[in-house]
Amino acid sequence: MKRKNDQSWKPLAHLLSACGIPWIWYLADFIFSLLISMVTVRLPQMTGAIMQGEIFDKGLLADYVGITVFSMLLAFFSTVFGSWISLHTDRVLRKKIWEHFLYLPMTIYQTYKPSSLISRITQDTSGISYGISSCIGVLTNTWTIFLMLKNVYHMSPRMVAAMAVVIPWLILVSVVTGRFAFRASCRTQERFSDFTAVIAERLSNIRGIRIHGEELTELEKGREAARRQYEADLYQARVNLFSQPFIYTSEAFLKALFLIYGGFLISRGELESGEFITIYMYLEMLPVFAIQYIFAYQTLKETQGASMRAGQLLLEPAEDLQKGDSLETLCQDIRFQDVSFRYGDRPVLSRATFTVPAGTTTAIVGPSGSGKTTVLQLLERFFVPDEGCILLGEKEIGDFRLRDWRSRFRMVSQNSPLLSGSLLSNLVYGSRQSPSEGQIEAAARQACSYGFICQLPKKFQSETGEMGKRFSAGERQRLALTRALAQDPEVLLLDEAVCHLDPVHASEVQDHIRDQRKCRSCVIVTHDMNAARQAGHIVVLDRGTVCGEGDHDTLYETCGTYRRLYDRQQAGNC
Repeated sequence: MKRKNDQSWKPLAHLLSACGIPWIWYLADFIFSLLISMVTVRLPQMTGAIMQGEIFDKGLLADYVGITVFSMLLAFFSTVFGSWISLHTDRVLRKKIWEHFLYLPMTIYQTYKPSSLISRITQDTSGISYGISSCIGVLTNTWTIFLMLKNVYHMSPRMVAAMAVVIPWLILVSVVTGRFAFRASCRTQERFSDFTAVIAERLSNIRGIRIHGEELTELEKGREAARRQYEADLYQARVNLFSQPFIYTSEAFLKALFLIYGGFLISRGELESGEFITIYMYLEMLPVFAIQYIFAYQTLKETQGASMRAGQLLLEPAEDLQKGDSLETLCQDIRFQDVSFRYGDRPVLSRATFTVPAGTTTAIVGPSGSGKTTVLQLLERFFVPDEGCILLGEKEIGDFRLRDWRSRFRMVSQNSPLLSGSLLSNLVYGSRQSPSEGQIEAAARQACSYGFICQLPKKFQSETGEMGKRFSAGERQRLALTRALAQDPEVLLLDEAVCHLDPVHASEVQDHIRDQRKCRSCVIVTHDMNAARQAGHIVVLDRGTVCGEGDHDTLYETCGTYRRLYDRQQAGNC
């Protein structure tokens, strides 16, 4: 990944090429702008002719009024059309980035905080359409200046030569201020992302903050994040303040040059007063164009900085859900063969070899941090082993289509969050074919959630609230179990899936899971050794290595880690 202040144009170029920007509409807007430029250049000529003494020429006056009205209508239409294109572009960019985010590998979400990625979609994309519009403005201004210089050349070639003196100064101002603007934009976007992440994380954990009485601590952290955001905004304001003297100096220098030199040419009879009025009106326009050049370069650099990280994320390859062989069934053993995996520099699994038999319940047990949850994530193909392979029968699981593979799995985790919406929409979430009411009701009974659902005023149409916070942790876990059972997956993955349930409900749920049809495999991660004992197959992990595999009786006799865990829990129960 590039340095955060690397002024590369590649991320921005990729962002623009990959997002389907409506370039045809921008071309139409550019054509309208060119028409406005032609009218803009024509009006000073007519004004000069009128001031030269042709004020009683009715045809000239009628043309002047007509062109003025026409230019106003063109400008109005161009402004409305340009604003609409910009809004559409923002929408297209956000849709494309959101779509790409949904298919990014999970390794990206290990690198970036999800809360910080919010600003990649909301904030970083907002200035790109403005940058494109600024580029169109530069092209239009260039065309306008060309027409102006052409007209001035016909009136006085010496005045054209005088205009060329200021160009190097404008180029210098644009480059210097643009470089500072880029750095300021990068800093502002980074601080905004950090500030958003801090606030989002604290608001989602507001209950824990209140329970632990850490309001003052979090207040200070929020103030510190806000202070860094303020300093970044202040730095950008200083950059803008730094550029203003250069801009106004350019304007003052240009006007002084032309007034003095124009008056000199009139005194020598080389320039008529009407022509001087026309050139002076061009003079009034030229500083505006010069300022627009400077601001356009600054805007483009700010756009480059704002879109840099979003563009870099678009350069990350997305998961290909359709690549590979089709998968008909999972009724074969899954084998981990010398699998090693690490999160960054932290090793999690080391040459792990074991089997997940088809059609049975496999329990994965071991001390905390031994790699149990990582096994489930590797089964779901959220991550790829660093070494070794995972086989379905005799074939590597990476050879099968990712969409086919994941559709065979359903996982219930410890937290089991829900999405905003109705209970029913959450229970059928992810189903290829929506379960019938009977299937949902049967699954709710198996997960022991039917009772409290029926007590709700709207039953299955009740709203869950954000992240399902209208329900307790145990109720959310039972609802997640209901969703998984209703969709009847071939492999059910349970990561401490009953840890929030009371013993009665936990025992009932486990009994229902064991009674499922033969072809369903179930992999449970648990610290409940009694639940593990009832599994047909047990895998024992310790510090990322497999130290035992088999049934309860075999492991109790041969695996010291398993025996120690089991005896300790039994002693605690006594």
